[in-house]
Amino acid sequence: DVLKGNGAVPETMNRYSYCWNSPLGLVDLDGRLPGEWEYGERTDYVGVYYLNSEDGAYTFGHAALMFVRKDGSGTFYSFAASTSEAANIVLGNYVPGYLSKAELNSSDVYHFFSGTEKKEGIVPYMGNVYTDGIDGNFLDGGYNTNKPTPYSRTIYIPITLEEGKVMTYYAEQLRDNPGNYNLYARNCGMVAQDILRMGGKNFATGSEYGKNVDEQAAMLKIGLLLGMHNGLGIAQVLLQKVGEDYLNQTIPDGAYYAGWLWTNSIMYLNGWEAGPLEQFADRYKDCGLE
Repeated sequence: DVLKGNGAVPETMNRYSYCWNSPLGLVDLDGRLPGEWEYGERTDYVGVYYLNSEDGAYTFGHAALMFVRKDGSGTFYSFAASTSEAANIVLGNYVPGYLSKAELNSSDVYHFFSGTEKKEGIVPYMGNVYTDGIDGNFLDGGYNTNKPTPYSRTIYIPITLEEGKVMTYYAEQLRDNPGNYNLYARNCGMVAQDILRMGGKNFATGSEYGKNVDEQAAMLKIGLLLGMHNGLGIAQVLLQKVGEDYLNQTIPDGAYYAGWLWTNSIMYLNGWEAGPLEQFADRYKDCGLE
């Protein structure tokens, strides 16, 4: 806790206890005052998927989160900005952000991880979700015949009931007050890490920490080549980044990359799993986790 306790309420005197020893009924996002869960939705989550796509976001990828329950249903969150702000986004300007959401039943979750055929509903293809995005009913990640799986790789992170409750409570708070989007300082991957941090599951850079080292190096090269008017060199740098993304199919890359050794060490020590979406599909085939 960041505040000292009150002698009139003995439970507050232990600054290392959580929510007055009532973690199932209360949440505390900042260590100041516990509050009741306000949204009334089922929060019996057993795991969260950090979803990543190689394409999008200036070739450096796109990220989102899917919290899953034991019965195979899930809740999807994705932070983005309006497509009408594309020019401002690339220039690095702050624009209004929005944390979109979709509630998925077990059939939707199974199709998200396995379905390559068109399906009516909230999950039309593998790796696609219709959300209440900033541009309305938005197909998160998009779809075209050349790239039918916008979200193609993931990290699965087991979580406790309390961790899931705190992380999704924070996500709902962000939906009410999303703040601004910035491609380089507060992008989709960074906000995903902010949400994971609430449950102690973050593994890469969060909001306002600037670009990660590998993205900084790539952008520095592009900046130098722009000064030299070397269009061919810029194209080579971008192609190199795209190539690295496609070769590295199991962990986040680009703007969301914390380093191969660091990420894989965390996964090994905590029992996390990583791989392409279809690797996890069988878990939801019978509407439940194995």
